[in-house]
Amino acid sequence: MSSLNASDIHRIFKKLDRNNDGSVSVDDLQRLLKSMKLGSSLDELEYFAGKKNINFAEFEYLCNNIFPQAAGDTENDMLKSFELFDNNLDGFISCDELRNALSVLGLIDEHDGIDVDKMIKAFDVNSDGLLDFDEFKNMML
Repeated sequence: MSSLNASDIHRIFKKLDRNNDGSVSVDDLQRLLKSMKLGSSLDELEYFAGKKNINFAEFEYLCNNIFPQAAGDTENDMLKSFELFDNNLDGFISCDELRNALSVLGLIDEHDGIDVDKMIKAFDVNSDGLLDFDEFKNMML
């Protein structure tokens, strides 16, 4: 798995754009960021966006700045990404945490048939059913 591509970003945008008006409100954006532990106040988001709604191009720009690109990831960027997935901050990513994070990002839903357990097993070197930071880094590359 690598960083978000244009298709992923578009899918997330469409999920947030509930009324299909081609824009996402800062309220919706705040909920997304909060669910990813990247909370920001409405005032901060409005200041950043310069308005109460952002279009797809602006959303794409924001996503490209939030999610590190695989080729340029630093150890710190990877750690931040890991912490987004590790909801309980126990130092491991469980199947439920991975499923939740991918669902929040709009990358999977219950109809996709994606087996998150198999994703974990593919990168779980020590077979404990969890991804530690090193296993996560391998998955992201």
